[in-house]
Amino acid sequence: MGPRRGPELRATYRVQLRPGFGFDAAAAVVPYLARLGISHLYASPITQAAPGSEHGYDVADPTRISEALGGAAGLGRLVEALHRADMGLLVDIVPNHMSTDPGANPWWADVLEAGMESPYAPFFDIEWEPPWPELRHRVLVPVLGDSPEVVAARGELALERGGGRVYVAHHRLRLPLDPATLVELLETAAAQPGAAVLCASARLAAAGLGRGEPGLAARRRWWEELGATVASSSRAAAALDATLRHLSSDPAALLALCGRQHWLIASWRDAAERLNHRRFFTITSLVGVRVEDPRVFDAVHGLVRTLAREGCVDGLRIDHIDGLRDPGRYLERLRDVTGAGWVVVEKILERGERLPAAWRTCGTTGYEFAALLDEISVDPAGLARLTDLCAGFTGHTESWAHCVHRARLEVLRGGLRADVTRLAARLARVAVDAGIPVSHGSDEVGEVLTAVIAELGVYRTYVDPVGGTCSPEDAARVVDAVDRARRRLPAVRPELLDVLSDALRGRRPGEGLELAARVQQLTPAVMAKGKEDTALYRWPRLLALNEVGGDPGTSGLGVAAFHTECEGWMRGGDRGLRATSTHDTKRSEDVRARLCVLSEIPERWAEAARRWSAATAPRRSRLVDPDTEYILYQTLVGAHPIDAGRLTSYMEKATREAGVHTGWTSPNADYDAAVHDFAVAVLEDSAVMDDVAAFVEPVAAAGRRLSLAWTLLKLTAPGVPDVYQGTELWDLSLVDPDNRRPVDFDARRRLLARVEAGGPPVDGMEDGSAKLRLIQRALAVRRELPDALAAGAAYLPLRSAGRHAGRLVGFARGEPAATVTVADRRGWEPAGGWGTTTVALPPGRWRDRLDGGGDAAHEGEVAVPVLLGARSAALLVRA
Repeated sequence: MGPRRGPELRATYRVQLRPGFGFDAAAAVVPYLARLGISHLYASPITQAAPGSEHGYDVADPTRISEALGGAAGLGRLVEALHRADMGLLVDIVPNHMSTDPGANPWWADVLEAGMESPYAPFFDIEWEPPWPELRHRVLVPVLGDSPEVVAARGELALERGGGRVYVAHHRLRLPLDPATLVELLETAAAQPGAAVLCASARLAAAGLGRGEPGLAARRRWWEELGATVASSSRAAAALDATLRHLSSDPAALLALCGRQHWLIASWRDAAERLNHRRFFTITSLVGVRVEDPRVFDAVHGLVRTLAREGCVDGLRIDHIDGLRDPGRYLERLRDVTGAGWVVVEKILERGERLPAAWRTCGTTGYEFAALLDEISVDPAGLARLTDLCAGFTGHTESWAHCVHRARLEVLRGGLRADVTRLAARLARVAVDAGIPVSHGSDEVGEVLTAVIAELGVYRTYVDPVGGTCSPEDAARVVDAVDRARRRLPAVRPELLDVLSDALRGRRPGEGLELAARVQQLTPAVMAKGKEDTALYRWPRLLALNEVGGDPGTSGLGVAAFHTECEGWMRGGDRGLRATSTHDTKRSEDVRARLCVLSEIPERWAEAARRWSAATAPRRSRLVDPDTEYILYQTLVGAHPIDAGRLTSYMEKATREAGVHTGWTSPNADYDAAVHDFAVAVLEDSAVMDDVAAFVEPVAAAGRRLSLAWTLLKLTAPGVPDVYQGTELWDLSLVDPDNRRPVDFDARRRLLARVEAGGPPVDGMEDGSAKLRLIQRALAVRRELPDALAAGAAYLPLRSAGRHAGRLVGFARGEPAATVTVADRRGWEPAGGWGTTTVALPPGRWRDRLDGGGDAAHEGEVAVPVLLGARSAALLVRA
């Protein structure tokens, strides 16, 4: 398939590929998406992942198309289907990390076999001279449920052969052996028939196998010859098997053999204490990749380069850009190598933060847009009342800022302790070079690092790891973090904080710059684990705001904040995604919309929560804490109707992520059972659930109203609108894996056909066709007026007046104005109606493309009741 010019990027539809929904299944959906108005399918990773992967982010071999998804042939059929529909393909790539499954990742397997001599050793971010002597020139493999001695004594370690090789096996894990260590092993079989030929093969290793690519080739030949010997001689095979059985039955001998490898097998708990390679967050099964090395970059991106150059792939989404050592240079090389014209990065921006201006990217994947909609849609007065309600219900008075800070400290002192220890060793060397003595074994350096990192207010800074250049914004962030840490640690020597401050601002070359680079790769994990995966589950005031990139402690934002963001995107020609739901959101847009409505009816919500608490008290164990109870009630409101399986799975994830009473690494069985039983008991209490249903009915209607407004804002704001799979209808999904459930596309096809045939009016449809119709009609306008809604097209906020003017988000796009968007940022309809509230339209006559109202046209100062009626949004084009 030759190069081609892809379709204009108008809107994306994100699908989660997985076994059971691979390339052919995605191809079958293409005609439906084309009818909806989508221009590009946006797919999760397509390369070979670890066995059984349900998401593809645990890439095992980036040089191959995933066989589980349909292989290269299946991808070809998907691309052909897209091109027939004049659509394009955007793919998610994962440059930061790879799976550590040696059976699936050939590069990692070779590192385990040959250690530093492997040509793939530079591919992974391994510290070969770590602070732990036992790991010098070795890789920790923390996979055991207990100590190696206990596991070996239980018979859970054994020697096995397969595929012409010999492995140490632990359940389904196969750890490769260094061929040189097999010489003595095979010579122990000398007394057995057929052993002589085994010994002859084994001795080939004694002379040494070399390093790098020649060594790899030599080792492959050695294994091939040994395999051929075993295959051709039944006596040799029997001798080898007998030797392996004998050694497997001798725990001491087996552990001695393990002790001679380039890996050190250990308990999974050791990962927090002495891991000597960078991971993805705290996930030991994902190892960091050094794409800053040009050779590694080329190996990792060779396939995607070919796909982009041949016109199979039209754009790229870069997963976890903050994990890379040098994101700016990475993006430059990516554009140059692939020729991809559209590249967006998964980047979580804190309020007021912007992407580095020099990055060659079209924008982000849209977390900040979803958070912005949440924050403009809550009622500030109601939010203040919810603060009081939450405190009264749960006793929870901790500020959001303190909650996040405490969670970051826990992560640094818990799952990321080994990372801090490695960095502390570097900081100690920087301090000594600066003339600051550091006592061996002192905890002071680690405390300083922990304190400063915990105070950093963004996911990371971007000091140039080559030249040390630091932006004024990043320098200010570092200074602020150090000053805060200084106040928390008055006993720490100030000169130690000063030298760290200098290093993190690029002012200490050599080891100091290396320290800065590695701290910058660690801080995103601290924020992600501390804020996203812990604090967001501990602060229950209003769960609609507990979102990736959001600010749960907000007092709410006004319409001006929305316009400011949109004008910034317009001026920068931003072509990033505008998302309302993603595969990473804690709750779908429709769940969040319902929960935002609670800020408009705080007293009604307070009465309901207290009523349900009193009614369920007899069936609630004393182990169920008030925070968890309050989270459960909000979840019921947001996701009703929900079955026991989904609710209990969510509550288990929420409580274990919070890590207060239970956790993933240290589960509390009694507490987990109490929460599970309580959730089931609530669902089985018909009186309570009837009350929940009665409360939810008007809230859900208001939530649908708000969701429609959000959908239109997404489809017409500066940027590229993205629809997450299934959310073109009402979708009440919770955090993954709930939001990655299979989507019923047959039902959606049928509903779209009904919408296209005319169907009933847009409003009042609880089957989701109102949302489907809005998306199709708005995308038709984007197709008809591409210049008006393109990147950089003019954005003009509209003036509104009257009692409810502050509820309206109105703007025109294009120069001269070609489209007008008017949306209500609240879910509950205005008390007493809109009254005399008006909105001023740009000059000319305008017709609404959403209401199907025929020839009705508007101009000048228009009364909102006339423009919207009972609806929450209008999209106008010139009559």
